[in-house]
Amino acid sequence: MKEDRAAAGSSGVRERIPWGADGVLEFELPGGWNLLGSMRPASPSALADVETELERALVQPTGCGPLAELARGKRKVAIVVDDISRPTPAYRLMGKVLEHLAGGGVKADSVTLIPGLGVHRPMTREEMEAKAGKANLETARWENHDSRDGEKLVFLGRTRRGTRVYVNRTVAESDLVVLVGTIEPHVHAGFGGGYKNILPGVSGVVTISRNHAICAHPRYFSMIGTEPEKNPMRLDIEEAGRMLKGTVFIVNTVLDQGGGIVAVVAGDPVAAHRRGVKAAAGMYGVRVPRRADVVITGSSPMDLDLRQGGKAIANTLFAAKPGGVIIAAMKCEEGIGSVRIPKFMIPSNPLAAKLVAKLLCLAVTRIAPPGISPEERFAAYFLFRAVLRNRILLYAPSICDELKGKIPIAKVYGDFEEVIREAHGIRPRADVLIFPSGGVTYPVLPERSAG
Repeated sequence: MKEDRAAAGSSGVRERIPWGADGVLEFELPGGWNLLGSMRPASPSALADVETELERALVQPTGCGPLAELARGKRKVAIVVDDISRPTPAYRLMGKVLEHLAGGGVKADSVTLIPGLGVHRPMTREEMEAKAGKANLETARWENHDSRDGEKLVFLGRTRRGTRVYVNRTVAESDLVVLVGTIEPHVHAGFGGGYKNILPGVSGVVTISRNHAICAHPRYFSMIGTEPEKNPMRLDIEEAGRMLKGTVFIVNTVLDQGGGIVAVVAGDPVAAHRRGVKAAAGMYGVRVPRRADVVITGSSPMDLDLRQGGKAIANTLFAAKPGGVIIAAMKCEEGIGSVRIPKFMIPSNPLAAKLVAKLLCLAVTRIAPPGISPEERFAAYFLFRAVLRNRILLYAPSICDELKGKIPIAKVYGDFEEVIREAHGIRPRADVLIFPSGGVTYPVLPERSAG
C-alpha cells in the first residue's frame, strides 16, 4: 500500500484517509487540535445475488404493479439510463428489465434506450455499450439526447415554481418510461435517482437552467442529504416528471463506496425513490456531535477528476462552522477533466477573494455567460457561496499548477504538510472533524441551519 506521509505538529495523533485506489494519505494533527471524530460511511454488505433481488423488485415493486403488467398493451417504450458521469451499473440491470418488458408483450423494436445526458456531451457507441451492456444494445435501438435541439423536445407545461418543462420527444411520446439510475447524495437535489433521469436527464436546456436556479439562493445552495419533501429542487423535478403522459417506472440502485450494489428499489418514481433514499441516507449520512473549526475531507471514492473531487467540499461544507477552515484533499487522477477554469483571476488575499466572490455570486444568478452550461453556472454559484462562508484550502498535487489563482478558492497546495501548517496558523486551537470519504459522505447535525 502506497503512503503519502505529512507530519505536522507534535500532538502524536496520526490519521489516515484513502488516497486513490490503493494508497493512503497519512498526517499528524497539530498540538491544540481536538479530534471530534473520523466520520466514515456505513459499510453494509453488497447483495450476494443481485439478479434475484432485481427480479423480486420488478415483480413486487413499490407503489405500483409489476413491470410486466404495466408493459401490457404499450406500443412505445423508452428506457432512460444515467450517463457515464454516474456510477450506475446499468449493464447489470438492463437484461432483466428487457426480459420483463418482453414478458408484457413489448417487442424489442418498440424499445428505445436514451442516456440521460442533461447538458453533457453525447455518448459514443462504445460508452453506451459499457453503460447498458453490448448485448442489450443489440436488441433495442438507442439515441443520444440533445437538450438544445428544439425539434427533438416537447413542451409539457409549467411547474408551480415557474419551470417551463421541455422533454425529449421520444420520451414524451412513449407509453411507458423506465428510469434506470442510482440514489446517492446530491448537493442540490438532496439525493439522485427517481425522476432526476427526466429532469435534468432528458430535459431541454431552458428547463434545466430554471430548475438549477432554484438553488441559487443562500437558503438552498447546499441541500445535501435533505428530505425530498423539504427540497424545492427535488419537488420541482417530481412535478415536471408527473407531466409525462406515459406510465413511469424506476429501477434504482444504492451502491457502496466500491460500486457494489447494496440495494435495489423499483416501482413508482416517488414511492420507490423514498425507500431508496432511506437506504442511501443510512449509509452516507453520518451523525456529528457539533460543527467543527476545521474540517479535513478527502475526495474518495470520487477521485477521478476535479468535477468529481469537488464533492468532497460540497458534501461536507456544513460540518464546519461559518468562518471555519475546510481542508480538501483531492486526488484528481485524470486531472481537471471536463471542468472549464474561469479566465478571471481570484485574489489570493482572503478578504479580497471574498469581495470578488460576493460580486460574482450576485452576477452569476443574473447573467448566463455564452458557452457556459447550467451545471457550470450553478456550480460556480456554489463555490462562490462556499468561499464566502469558509476558508477553503485545497490540496491537489496533480493539478496544483493549473489551479493556482484560477478558481474561487483561497489557496491551492501541492504539499499536504504545508496545508496543515497553514490551517494551524489560522486556527491554533480547534475542534476537528475528518471525513475520509468526503466524496460520498455528508454530516447529519443535531440541528442544521443555513449557517
